[in-house]
Amino acid sequence: MSDSSAASKASSLGKVGVHLPLPLSTVAEMARVAERVGVDAINMPDSPLLYPDVYTSCAVSLMATSTLGIHTGVTNPVTRHPSVTAGTTRSLAQLGPHRTAIGIATGDSACWGVGLKGARIAELCEYVVALKALLRGEEATWRGDSFRGHWPDLDPALAPPVYIACSGPKLLKAASQVADGLIIAEMGYTPEDIARVWGVIEEGCAEVGRNPEELEIWWATVMAFGDDRAALMENAVGATHWLIAGNPEDKGIPDGFLPKLKQLHFDTHDLGEFTDPSHWEQQGQRAKDLGVLDWLVERSARLFGTPEDVIKRMEELRDYGVKNWSVALVGASGMEAELESLGQVIARR
Repeated sequence: MSDSSAASKASSLGKVGVHLPLPLSTVAEMARVAERVGVDAINMPDSPLLYPDVYTSCAVSLMATSTLGIHTGVTNPVTRHPSVTAGTTRSLAQLGPHRTAIGIATGDSACWGVGLKGARIAELCEYVVALKALLRGEEATWRGDSFRGHWPDLDPALAPPVYIACSGPKLLKAASQVADGLIIAEMGYTPEDIARVWGVIEEGCAEVGRNPEELEIWWATVMAFGDDRAALMENAVGATHWLIAGNPEDKGIPDGFLPKLKQLHFDTHDLGEFTDPSHWEQQGQRAKDLGVLDWLVERSARLFGTPEDVIKRMEELRDYGVKNWSVALVGASGMEAELESLGQVIARR
């Protein structure tokens, strides 16, 4: 393969972002490791009862690195007014010009963990429109009130992109019309699933006269390294609670599976269970007992095994237009070791 062909192949596999849910004491160190091994961006979770403050973690990471992208992964429109998000986002953009992005969704553990419901799709989209207007220095409207920032040093050119995380077709269609990018959150990786995702994006963009190529699209999944790829497949269960979030219709769930998936995740919305490693270990066996594990594995990205296994699978999915990966490293070897293995993938992609 020529140098130009190799470069083209590497480019076609896209960027790699990593979820970094860590104590503040280790965030800077792991951010530096991520930057060293070639990760393009790290995603900081916004769940105050589980992790450090998302914007503090982002600021620490920006100051500890020089090129690494720092994203919120993800925040929500329920627990912060858009003016608050705009102010903190603007500050991050000043700390790391053109290195930040705002990932946002309707609301997950930050909401249900304190008894709040996530935002409705229309509310999320209104929030994103308001946030983007504030970051451009324009008047914004939110819940009937209009306001604007009065920051004397505002530079609209530094406004970070806003990416909406989507786990269903209705949100995906709406998000494709207002966001700068999309995070496809475990909507399935079979050829049929991927085609369905692309179809919804194209439909949403067509309604507003938008070119789908304007959107930066990230595909979210779990990733784990190890020699026993078959054993690692049970990790495919990890993020599937999003399948039953919101309206489960049109998510490609087989007939009769929805009650089983609800049973599989009946205790996932419990912060104690959510943070207990044994809970996720038990999920694999529970999925087997319910008869849904094989289907969950089949529809997953299956980025499991050795670096070579992961590269091969990424290349298979690339042929369906899937690139730019946002991954949660869930292997048993620990974050630093998993990042080092990911670095091998990045070096050879």
